Amino acid sequence: AGSPAGADPEFPAGVGSTGMGSGGMEGGFGGLSQVLRFAQTPARFTELRGVRQVLHLRMYDTRGGLLAEQTMTHEADLTQPDRDRLILTGDRVFGRNGPTVFAEVGGRPAPGLEHRAARQLQLCGLLVRAPWRFSDAHDFTVFPEDTVEWEGQRVPRVRIEQRPRGAKGGGGVVGPLPQASAVDRFELWCDPLDHRPARLRYTFAETGTQVDVELDRYRRVGGVPLPHLRRFLRRDGSVSMEVEVLSADVFEEFSDATFRPRR
Repeated sequence: AGSPAGADPEFPAGVGSTGMGSGGMEGGFGGLSQVLRFAQTPARFTELRGVRQVLHLRMYDTRGGLLAEQTMTHEADLTQPDRDRLILTGDRVFGRNGPTVFAEVGGRPAPGLEHRAARQLQLCGLLVRAPWRFSDAHDFTVFPEDTVEWEGQRVPRVRIEQRPRGAKGGGGVVGPLPQASAVDRFELWCDPLDHRPARLRYTFAETGTQVDVELDRYRRVGGVPLPHLRRFLRRDGSVSMEVEVLSADVFEEFSDATFRPRR
């Protein structure tokens, strides 16, 4: 795939440069209970083992004109929260294994791209693992479900906060953190009929920028419903980028070498 404007598609601002944390995916479901009745349990999700998905990205200007497009491959170990690899055009490879991030071009290290790699890996990792990742009570605080006005109706909403590193997690629903701190924040807006996540709102602490992503075209992959179209929205509601899943193969087994640099 090419890039008509000569630009390289980039994920919207707001993506942080750190990982989402480590730890298992079990814990109290709390406000996520209804969402997971639709999405399946975290244990069912991790049974998929690994996924290799081909993604097509389209970037748009404020009038809806196509700015750039690109196809990439995302490989993710679904049994871990932060083991991902992106294979992009231009013989570029980005990867992360826990807190370690690497970027390569033509098989050679490209340290100048590591910050960008970290942002893209974090967001791709979040998109493929939400909402199941949020059920880890050691890493996330899940608030009781409430409702929010969206397109003329009240829809269910679940708010989630990343727990600060070193904080002790508990099971079930827990309240606000005792002290104010800059943490990553997320919201799931759900279909009122079946609680499928229809919008993901995220605000990463590093940038403070709020980004909305519409989740659409759910299809079952290995028995688990996964959105195959994601639309990133601007503040005015216009679409800045679409990410379409062209194919998704699950039950993939990845070696440690997959998520490490070749050199």
